[in-house]
Amino acid sequence: CGTVARPAAAGDDALAEPPEAARRAVHLGLDVAVTTSPHGPTVDSFGIAPSLEGGYRFTNGLGLTLDGGLVSAALTVEDEPSRHGWFPGNALFGASFERRLFRSVEGRASLRAGAPLALYHGGIDENRQAELAYTMATSAQGFRDPYLWQMNVVPLLLGGSVTLRPVDWLLLTAKLEPGYLVSVNQRPSRVAIAAHLDATASYRAFTTHAGLYYFASTLPLENRDRAQLALRFGAGVIIDAQHLGVDVSLGLDDPYGAFQDEPHPWWGVSLVGALNVGPQR
Repeated sequence: CGTVARPAAAGDDALAEPPEAARRAVHLGLDVAVTTSPHGPTVDSFGIAPSLEGGYRFTNGLGLTLDGGLVSAALTVEDEPSRHGWFPGNALFGASFERRLFRSVEGRASLRAGAPLALYHGGIDENRQAELAYTMATSAQGFRDPYLWQMNVVPLLLGGSVTLRPVDWLLLTAKLEPGYLVSVNQRPSRVAIAAHLDATASYRAFTTHAGLYYFASTLPLENRDRAQLALRFGAGVIIDAQHLGVDVSLGLDDPYGAFQDEPHPWWGVSLVGALNVGPQR
């Protein structure tokens, strides 16, 4: 949610501290991603994937988090009736601890566990639709939190992140979150890893950022390597600790590269927002 900005003293440069979304007791974040993609001359898809993150932070740096999501996917095949469905993402419950390590460096550790809500829902056609929906949601959001959309597993996740402010207007973030995905069907359990690097620049109330996101699993699906590198970038405004912005996500390599022709390109546009209320922590 950004670092705590100190109040500007009289005579300070108005740009000395960028107007980050101040870390307050209650945080609610919303990401609504939209994606559409041709799968060849006769097949098209369209998806909307809203995800919600909530958190409460105590004065000692401890916090509680809850993340969830939902995806709507529509598939149109020539000469066949269009198919559409809503599919829930996993619910991820967690605890975190944040501490300032040095003057301009902060660290955060987290532990999360998921309720397996991203499941197969019916017959072969319905299951294929569900797989498509979760693939669309993950890709549209640029692999920002891929564990929300992992099917038929209980995610057990251990995360760590570091934020660095080398200059007043620039914030660098690095995060690593390995996980063990406990299978709830006949497929084997597996190890996975999610990571990202992000740089955020601020000027008055305006912010812009760009980040690289990576996800990999030890179990390929459908005999294909599903490791993915994605780029997510965007811009927004922060007014009175509240954030609103637009992000674009692009897959950079196989299997979900935005610039590849086969099997089909993936990209997404997200409307993102954050509501921060309560006393500043």
